[in-house]
Amino acid sequence: MLKETKNILMISIISIIKRILFLIHTHLKSDIIHIASSVLKKQFYQVNVNKIKSTLQSEKIVFFDVGARDGINENLVKYVDVLDVYVSDADPSESDNISNNKSFHVINKGIGQKSKDGLDLYLCKKRGVSSILKPSGKFLDFYTKAKGNSSKFKVSKKLKINITSISDIFKHRESLDLLKIDVQGYELEVIKGFGKVRPLLIETEISFVPLYEDSAIFFDLGKKMYDMGYVLFHLVNRHINHIPVHGDAWFIPDWTRKKGIDIIKGRERKWEALMLIYGMEGIFDYATSEIKKASEIYSVTTE
Repeated sequence: MLKETKNILMISIISIIKRILFLIHTHLKSDIIHIASSVLKKQFYQVNVNKIKSTLQSEKIVFFDVGARDGINENLVKYVDVLDVYVSDADPSESDNISNNKSFHVINKGIGQKSKDGLDLYLCKKRGVSSILKPSGKFLDFYTKAKGNSSKFKVSKKLKINITSISDIFKHRESLDLLKIDVQGYELEVIKGFGKVRPLLIETEISFVPLYEDSAIFFDLGKKMYDMGYVLFHLVNRHINHIPVHGDAWFIPDWTRKKGIDIIKGRERKWEALMLIYGMEGIFDYATSEIKKASEIYSVTTE
């Protein structure tokens, strides 16, 4: 009897140890992924501004920050002399704040596909999670319960706002080179409003599961970007109970396809400068040689 009890106890201890080891392994794996992602991101914004100026010569990178609450990324500030900055935020009160910088072009409208009648903006208790979409996606409850912050998504006010598109904004302006999108689930609508505009580098917030009503998720957005000639070059995602929920993704032109090469064509200096700013000098050198080979092939086939 005593021997059986010892065996049962030993089995229980082994089972507990296995569970602990599994948890340690899982969390360690998540930490390694997070650390690796952070290391890659730390390569961003490291190149001296004088090298960027030299690369650009007299040109400027046209940068549009869509959802510019609290101002542009502080890491981009050191490059502000080589940037022609456009900013917008769907929240009118926030647009007033960002317009304090007189050198910025402020677009006092929401950005998406142009709408004559305007759309509703749902201002939430925490203004940073406000969106044109209702905060009532199928995974919102899962997200808020895990984070313990459901109150921040509570809608405190609804406003009717005007909407314009990137295509309309840049119809008679210099082409757009760098784009950041932070619009809480409305990202795909912003991209659908590109028209013929093709930025050289796109940073966008993404959701892997819907937190807002009818919001597109990463898989929809990724396909749209690929079809337009882009490829993903960096991804940061945040997990809850091992399910990726939301994060940020960066896209550049796919140099292996004519669609991607055409995005770069005529803006080579700006593309090189952006590749340097975002820590991709090695990829730039490789892609440039591949583009040269492809261009020779295209010229032969069209003769």
